[in-house]
Amino acid sequence: MGGVHRRRLLVLQFSTLAAMSATAVALLARVLWGIHPVAELVLGRVVQLLPVPFFAWGIRTMGGNAKPLLFGGLMLLETGVLIALGYLWLRREWKFSTAVLLGLVGGVYAIAGAVLMPLAGLGPFALRSPGGQASAASGPILTYVLWGAGLYGGRRLLEHDSRALDRTRRVIVLGGATWSVLAVAGLAGSVWAVLGRLTVTRLGTTAGRTDEVTPVEQFYVVSKNVLDPTLDAGAWRLHVDGSVEQPLTLTLEDLRTLPATEQWATMECISNPVGGNLIGNALWRGVRLAEVLDRARVRGGAYDVVTMCADGYTESLDLTTAMSPDSLLVYEMNGEAITAKHGAPVRLQAPGLYGLKSSKWVERIRVVDENYRGYWQKESGWTDLGAVHTECRIDWPPEGMVSREGMLLTGIAYTGRRGVSRVEVSVDGGETWEVAAVEQPLGDLTWHLWSYSWRPSAPGPYSVMARAYDEEGIAQADTQRPAQAAVSSPEDVVVTGAMGIHQLKLTVLED
Repeated sequence: MGGVHRRRLLVLQFSTLAAMSATAVALLARVLWGIHPVAELVLGRVVQLLPVPFFAWGIRTMGGNAKPLLFGGLMLLETGVLIALGYLWLRREWKFSTAVLLGLVGGVYAIAGAVLMPLAGLGPFALRSPGGQASAASGPILTYVLWGAGLYGGRRLLEHDSRALDRTRRVIVLGGATWSVLAVAGLAGSVWAVLGRLTVTRLGTTAGRTDEVTPVEQFYVVSKNVLDPTLDAGAWRLHVDGSVEQPLTLTLEDLRTLPATEQWATMECISNPVGGNLIGNALWRGVRLAEVLDRARVRGGAYDVVTMCADGYTESLDLTTAMSPDSLLVYEMNGEAITAKHGAPVRLQAPGLYGLKSSKWVERIRVVDENYRGYWQKESGWTDLGAVHTECRIDWPPEGMVSREGMLLTGIAYTGRRGVSRVEVSVDGGETWEVAAVEQPLGDLTWHLWSYSWRPSAPGPYSVMARAYDEEGIAQADTQRPAQAAVSSPEDVVVTGAMGIHQLKLTVLED
């Protein structure tokens, strides 16, 4: 009986080693060559299907750690499934037909990857496709071939003498312990980062006042990726083609030699909830998109200008918006070279539109003659227009208990391109409204800072609200609507950006 238990333990250890080795190599291949592991491919689809409120909540609470944590969970799940399947398979007797099948699959993959894919221009094992992305098939094949090879090796070792098995077992235990320590350390680091983020109530603000310029390190980051691309600025190229008379290929230095434009502009994520912090204001420097399109000589009949990015993301602007003088291809942010997480070496900056239109890591611009539906529109029904709604946010005081001595309420108002004519504040839940002071903005495309001096008349609960009006005197919508809402029917759900008035519950204390 002891021998049976010992063999089952060895089978479990070998199946674990095979699964963990395949997972480790898959992660290494992702970092070194951009081959997407199975968990990342699954995560990409899961993110597209997530309800926007849940998507936004994850970003607000966990920031850039949200998708890595989910990715890590999926990797652990995949590893567990492979361990279980390997254990079941190793307990069976070795069959010659299975060996032949594994060898055939491995041989076909080797020939296709080493010969056919390079001939097709995809590089060895389709490491790079014309769109700049690793082949979607490469990751699963790599993982399962390595897993199968590990199981085959385990099967053969199980056929050897007990001393060889004991030596192998010690190696397995050491490797497993090392892997476990690294995994726990990585998880602990992620959790610590998440807890650190949970203590931040508002990025880009200080007590009593919103920072007029959002520091780069505090500027919100939203990405569809688990691992964002890091591009070599020297090797980067921008290809301009499609419905143009003169296709272009430009380096970063080529862009820098073109007339540069600087502009202050606010950018906001379409998933930002009412009163949310997925919004920032910065100084952008780059080249007008129209300058590049003019050099390419856009043909008559062109409809959309499509941006194609290093991470597989695509988005479009209508030709009129693309030719606007404030639509930029930017390479600097707040006076410094744009960072990798914000889209280096070059990203699009389309003021007045939600951030999904301002593509990062742009590698290709294609002019097309039809209405192009981008990554989020094609997969998840997000709006193709992207114009931001008029909004007003209260940044100070934070929700909770306040003194009766009086305070300065402050916040931001933003309307995109439409300007702000006034901001009003109510401290009685919307029954009465008073005009707040609005500061001169940094530019026509930025948020406006506002303030309102308030001395409570009595202790007790208060409902504080703020609303903005654009330059035409049109007030922001007072009906609360999340970023994801049914437009005409429950089945017709489109992401168009949140609407509604920001409201805080304050309790004024006794003197």
